[in-house]
Amino acid sequence: MIPIQNLRADAASQSTQLSSCSTISGNSKRTQNFDVVILGGTPSGVAAAAAASKRGLKVALLSQGPLIGGAISNGLVATDIGNVLAITGYPKYFFGLFKGMYGKNLDWRVEPKTAEKMFISELLKAKIFVRKNIVVSNLRISANQIHYLNTNDGYRYCGRTFIDATYTGDLLKMAGLKFHLTDSDLSVYDEKQTRNPRIRMIAEMSDEKPSNTSKAFANNPYIRSYLKLPTAKVILKAGMPSMTYRLCVTKVVQNRINFVKGPNYAKWSPSWKLFMKYFYNKARPATLLTEPNGTILTRLWQIAKIPNGKYDLNSGRSSFTNVPVPREYYSDPAKRRAINKEFAEYLQDFLYFVQNDETVPRAEKIALTGFGLCKDEFTSNHNFPYEPYIRAGQRLEGQKILTATDIITNREKIDSVAIGSYRLDMKPGLMIYSQNRLYQDWSAFFKAPIYEVPFGTMLPKKGVTNLITSVSISASPLAYSSLRMEVQFMALGQVAGIASAIAIKENKVFAGGMYRKVQIGLRKVGAVYKIRESCKIMSDKEKLAESFNLSTCEPHAVIHRAASS
Repeated sequence: MIPIQNLRADAASQSTQLSSCSTISGNSKRTQNFDVVILGGTPSGVAAAAAASKRGLKVALLSQGPLIGGAISNGLVATDIGNVLAITGYPKYFFGLFKGMYGKNLDWRVEPKTAEKMFISELLKAKIFVRKNIVVSNLRISANQIHYLNTNDGYRYCGRTFIDATYTGDLLKMAGLKFHLTDSDLSVYDEKQTRNPRIRMIAEMSDEKPSNTSKAFANNPYIRSYLKLPTAKVILKAGMPSMTYRLCVTKVVQNRINFVKGPNYAKWSPSWKLFMKYFYNKARPATLLTEPNGTILTRLWQIAKIPNGKYDLNSGRSSFTNVPVPREYYSDPAKRRAINKEFAEYLQDFLYFVQNDETVPRAEKIALTGFGLCKDEFTSNHNFPYEPYIRAGQRLEGQKILTATDIITNREKIDSVAIGSYRLDMKPGLMIYSQNRLYQDWSAFFKAPIYEVPFGTMLPKKGVTNLITSVSISASPLAYSSLRMEVQFMALGQVAGIASAIAIKENKVFAGGMYRKVQIGLRKVGAVYKIRESCKIMSDKEKLAESFNLSTCEPHAVIHRAASS
């Protein structure tokens, strides 16, 4: 656990003005003073830093990993965008930097190493102070404000405002704010899509000895075993967000490194063999589809084509490579490197298994034939991404909560600061073994129209008043599954940077009523935050698809937009 130096004053002495950091930190030679301190070298963190610096602020960006650019620099380069008309402001600007780079117009797909170089270039251009591999040892709070962070590099980072741009919500937790982590709050928001979640049986191994199957699945670290299957409510309450690695792979021989099996292969592979034998059947055959843009789809994989003969390999909805994030990943950041290493070894073994084991269906084997890791990516980490893709962190309890109802029905918000557009997509992460049956936890896959994200979701309901989050915002689990796209995080990062500039200029803490001035700031940089404005540039066909009135652009509630899960 990370300790907090908590010097909270009585409520009566708490101020609506921002405190001066220097009066708290002293004159230590190892104290670095900034206007804005951002934790998280994610795309959202970069957007926040750029927006704040553009407004004349002195900004520090502290990356917890060795790369700048978060998930994108770590392999998520076939960027999920939803409706392209919903992408404006900083994310549109950033991806516009790649136009013509690969001899074609913007396609939202780049190489990981190229993406990181561009993120770093943007920070250098904005003269942002950057540090990598940062671990926060403690922070200091006084008069309900954060004053500084002490870190493993021996420095004290002092600021007037702070931005949590981490995927895991680390600064929220350290500041003592309330948050949600598991899906235990799945059914508390009166979302009709979550009223009856069910656990699916995906394989029945009736021909196998229970002692053999029990041992095989017990040896798989990402499968939970029960003598008697609990109810869906019990399983979901104890469930965790999912993670995967987004690998950069290629078939180009001179740039390919083949998948190899590691020392734990013999321990893990029996569970995979049982899955292959009993998961696929006449009702659920192995399938292989190649889309016009080159993306390869099977039940195990989504393999998206990117430039220079490379692909972004993502887990499918039935894959062993989409797993629950261990609880320790959030509670004890010091364990993350070991967790990442074990998961990377597990994934590499599974890839080797799919390519080589005789139990794997032909369609799955063909899809992966000839692929290997890219020799020119992640060269100091055995060509594997440094960090997995974490799909959800510690969701803030904010001044407002974004729900699936807000996305589907109540789509407009007075304090809107960004537009979302991606489908409601909760990936199954947990596999459960009980009594010779294999189950998969609840998942959701619903189409969604474009919708507005309220400013109040970025601000704590109670607690420190000079902290804003641009990633772990206040949302239901289902709503967050739509918002968790990098282009939306970048848009919210820009909002956080603008809000910090307003707070510092006016010498006021963050408040929900600040949204009007944030909206003015967004307009100045061409960022659209109202869906009716997006509607005005749509064709009639697009308006109908997004449930708008053709003449007035009034948004309608979406009906019968559910897709199969």
